[in-house]
Amino acid sequence: MLKKSLIISSIFCLIVLVSSTVFGTNFVNDTKAGLQNMGNGIKNVVEDVTNSAKDVKNDMTNTENNVENKAGNDANDMGQMTNEGYTATRTDAITNTTTTNNTLIWTILAIAGAIIVALVWYYAVQTNKDDRNNHQ
Repeated sequence: MLKKSLIISSIFCLIVLVSSTVFGTNFVNDTKAGLQNMGNGIKNVVEDVTNSAKDVKNDMTNTENNVENKAGNDANDMGQMTNEGYTATRTDAITNTTTTNNTLIWTILAIAGAIIVALVWYYAVQTNKDDRNNHQ
């Protein structure tokens, strides 16, 4: 009976050892594959971000070049317009102000100033009259 128990427990231990080694190997291999997949996923994300940053940089460079080219073309077009006999009269307020306009502006300011002085004087006189009436 002891021999049977020893044989059965030996077989049981042997099965446990073999199966745990197989399961352990499978677990390690599965873990290794999972970590490699995760590493590849992170690598892909980093590459996508890098590519997106490069695309943004290229778009900004293209926009800058387009604006620069547009400004150059506009300057050339303006140069051609003046070379083809195009002339423009300046409409600056300072160069077109006449003596009549200046005289009119100063006249209006003088009248407004006189009205302000008259109103202040009228108010001052009214206050003095009220003070004299209250003291009597």
